[in-house]
Amino acid sequence: NLRMTTVTKKISGKGIRHDAQEIIKAFPKLFRSLWKEDKYKDKNHVDTAWRFLEVGAENGMVHIHALMWCRYKHHTEVSSRWKEITGDSSVIDIRGIGRNGNGSWRVEKPELSKACKEVCKYVTDLDKVIEKFGIEQGFKRLSKQALELSRLRLTQRYGCALPHVFESRMGFKMP
Repeated sequence: NLRMTTVTKKISGKGIRHDAQEIIKAFPKLFRSLWKEDKYKDKNHVDTAWRFLEVGAENGMVHIHALMWCRYKHHTEVSSRWKEITGDSSVIDIRGIGRNGNGSWRVEKPELSKACKEVCKYVTDLDKVIEKFGIEQGFKRLSKQALELSRLRLTQRYGCALPHVFESRMGFKMP
Protein backbone atom coordinates (compact mmCIF):
# COMPACT_ATOMS: atom_id res chain seq x y z
CA ASN A 1 0.00 0.00 0.00
CA LEU A 2 1.09 3.54 -0.72
CA ARG A 3 1.49 5.65 2.40
CA MET A 4 2.61 9.13 3.29
CA THR A 5 4.62 8.94 6.50
CA THR A 6 5.90 11.83 8.59
CA VAL A 7 8.38 11.38 11.45
CA THR A 8 9.60 14.18 13.67
CA LYS A 9 12.63 14.86 15.83
CA LYS A 10 12.50 17.00 18.95
CA ILE A 11 14.48 20.23 18.75
CA SER A 12 17.78 19.56 20.51
CA GLY A 13 18.94 23.16 20.88
CA LYS A 14 22.17 22.19 19.06
CA GLY A 15 21.08 23.66 15.73
CA ILE A 16 19.32 22.62 12.56
CA ARG A 17 22.38 20.86 11.13
CA HIS A 18 22.74 18.64 14.20
CA ASP A 19 19.03 17.78 14.24
CA ALA A 20 19.06 17.11 10.48
CA GLN A 21 22.06 14.79 10.79
CA GLU A 22 20.35 12.90 13.61
CA ILE A 23 17.08 12.36 11.75
CA ILE A 24 18.90 11.49 8.50
CA LYS A 25 20.73 8.71 10.40
CA ALA A 26 17.58 7.55 12.19
CA PHE A 27 15.19 7.11 9.24
CA PRO A 28 17.08 4.29 7.47
CA LYS A 29 17.23 2.43 10.78
CA LEU A 30 13.44 2.69 11.03
CA PHE A 31 12.95 1.54 7.44
CA ARG A 32 15.36 -1.38 7.73
CA SER A 33 14.03 -2.53 11.08
CA LEU A 34 10.38 -2.58 10.01
CA TRP A 35 10.29 -2.96 6.24
CA LYS A 36 13.59 -4.34 4.98
CA GLU A 37 13.01 -6.95 2.36
CA ASP A 38 14.30 -10.41 3.08
CA LYS A 39 15.42 -11.71 -0.33
CA TYR A 40 15.29 -15.29 0.83
CA LYS A 41 11.78 -15.38 2.31
CA ASP A 42 8.92 -13.73 0.47
CA LYS A 43 9.68 -12.24 -2.94
CA ASN A 44 6.16 -10.77 -3.17
CA HIS A 45 6.95 -7.95 -0.77
CA VAL A 46 8.33 -4.89 -2.51
CA ASP A 47 8.96 -2.33 0.22
CA THR A 48 10.23 1.04 -0.90
CA ALA A 49 10.51 4.58 0.40
CA TRP A 50 11.52 8.01 -0.80
CA ARG A 51 12.17 10.44 2.04
CA PHE A 52 12.55 14.20 2.11
CA LEU A 53 13.85 16.32 4.97
CA GLU A 54 11.93 19.45 5.87
CA VAL A 55 12.54 22.21 8.40
CA GLY A 56 9.43 23.67 9.99
CA ALA A 57 8.93 27.36 9.29
CA GLU A 58 7.44 28.02 12.73
CA ASN A 59 10.14 26.70 15.03
CA GLY A 60 12.86 25.07 12.92
CA MET A 61 11.79 21.54 13.85
CA VAL A 62 13.42 19.03 11.51
CA HIS A 63 11.16 16.28 10.24
CA ILE A 64 10.91 13.79 7.41
CA HIS A 65 8.10 13.22 4.95
CA ALA A 66 8.26 9.94 3.06
CA LEU A 67 6.25 8.29 0.34
CA MET A 68 6.32 4.58 1.11
CA TRP A 69 5.03 1.53 -0.72
CA CYS A 70 5.16 -0.97 2.10
CA ARG A 71 3.47 -3.62 4.16
CA TYR A 72 1.11 -2.45 6.87
CA LYS A 73 2.57 -1.75 10.29
CA HIS A 74 0.38 -0.49 13.12
CA HIS A 75 0.90 3.15 14.09
CA THR A 76 1.90 2.19 17.65
CA GLU A 77 4.57 -0.21 16.38
CA VAL A 78 6.11 2.45 14.13
CA SER A 79 5.88 5.13 16.83
CA SER A 80 7.44 2.87 19.45
CA ARG A 81 10.29 1.87 17.13
CA TRP A 82 10.89 5.52 16.15
CA LYS A 83 11.15 6.53 19.82
CA GLU A 84 13.56 3.64 20.44
CA ILE A 85 15.76 4.78 17.55
CA THR A 86 15.71 8.53 18.25
CA GLY A 87 15.65 8.31 22.03
CA ASP A 88 13.23 11.20 22.35
CA SER A 89 10.67 11.34 19.59
CA SER A 90 7.55 9.27 19.06
CA VAL A 91 5.46 11.68 16.99
CA ILE A 92 4.63 10.16 13.63
CA ASP A 93 1.81 10.43 11.11
CA ILE A 94 0.91 7.69 8.62
CA ARG A 95 -1.73 8.21 5.94
CA GLY A 96 -2.86 5.64 3.42
CA ILE A 97 -3.08 6.88 -0.15
CA GLY A 98 -5.36 5.36 -2.80
CA ARG A 99 -7.32 2.66 -0.92
CA ASN A 100 -10.99 2.46 -0.04
CA GLY A 101 -12.07 1.24 3.37
CA ASN A 102 -12.74 -2.20 1.87
CA GLY A 103 -9.15 -2.47 0.60
CA SER A 104 -9.90 -1.94 -3.09
CA TRP A 105 -8.02 0.67 -5.08
CA ARG A 106 -9.58 3.95 -5.99
CA VAL A 107 -8.07 6.38 -8.42
CA GLU A 108 -8.07 9.80 -6.85
CA LYS A 109 -5.44 11.91 -8.52
CA PRO A 110 -6.05 14.92 -6.25
CA GLU A 111 -5.29 12.76 -3.18
CA LEU A 112 -2.10 11.37 -4.71
CA SER A 113 -1.07 14.81 -5.99
CA LYS A 114 -1.63 16.30 -2.54
CA ALA A 115 0.52 13.60 -0.90
CA CYS A 116 3.29 14.04 -3.47
CA LYS A 117 3.22 17.82 -3.07
CA GLU A 118 3.41 17.53 0.74
CA VAL A 119 6.32 15.12 0.60
CA CYS A 120 8.26 16.88 -2.15
CA LYS A 121 8.13 20.43 -0.78
CA TYR A 122 11.09 19.44 1.34
CA VAL A 123 13.66 21.63 3.08
CA THR A 124 11.23 24.34 4.14
CA ASP A 125 8.09 26.17 3.22
CA LEU A 126 9.78 29.29 1.89
CA ASP A 127 6.55 31.25 1.69
CA LYS A 128 5.71 30.48 5.34
CA VAL A 129 9.08 31.83 6.51
CA ILE A 130 8.64 35.03 4.47
CA GLU A 131 5.05 35.39 5.73
CA LYS A 132 6.08 34.95 9.36
CA PHE A 133 9.27 37.04 9.41
CA GLY A 134 8.95 39.40 6.44
CA ILE A 135 11.12 39.49 3.35
CA GLU A 136 14.40 40.76 4.81
CA GLN A 137 14.40 38.71 8.03
CA GLY A 138 12.91 35.71 6.21
CA PHE A 139 15.70 35.65 3.64
CA LYS A 140 18.32 35.99 6.38
CA ARG A 141 16.84 32.96 8.14
CA LEU A 142 16.60 30.94 4.92
CA SER A 143 20.17 31.84 3.95
CA LYS A 144 21.47 30.73 7.35
CA GLN A 145 19.44 27.53 7.13
CA ALA A 146 20.76 26.77 3.64
CA LEU A 147 24.34 27.09 4.89
CA GLU A 148 23.58 24.83 7.87
CA LEU A 149 22.11 22.15 5.61
CA SER A 150 24.77 22.33 2.91
CA ARG A 151 26.22 18.97 1.83
CA LEU A 152 23.57 16.96 3.68
CA ARG A 153 21.51 14.44 1.75
CA LEU A 154 18.09 16.03 2.04
CA THR A 155 16.36 13.34 0.01
CA GLN A 156 17.04 9.63 -0.28
CA ARG A 157 15.48 6.50 -1.74
CA TYR A 158 15.28 3.06 -0.13
CA GLY A 159 14.38 -0.45 -1.26
CA CYS A 160 12.88 -0.80 -4.73
CA ALA A 161 13.10 2.96 -5.29
CA LEU A 162 16.78 2.27 -6.01
CA PRO A 163 17.32 1.15 -9.62
CA HIS A 164 19.64 -1.78 -8.81
CA VAL A 165 17.27 -3.11 -6.12
CA PHE A 166 14.27 -2.70 -8.43
CA GLU A 167 16.02 -4.61 -11.23
CA SER A 168 17.15 -7.45 -8.96
CA ARG A 169 13.65 -7.83 -7.47
CA MET A 170 11.53 -7.30 -10.59
CA GLY A 171 13.80 -8.81 -13.24
CA PHE A 172 13.75 -5.75 -15.50
CA LYS A 173 15.09 -2.19 -15.46
CA MET A 174 13.19 0.49 -13.60
CA PRO A 175 10.91 2.41 -16.00
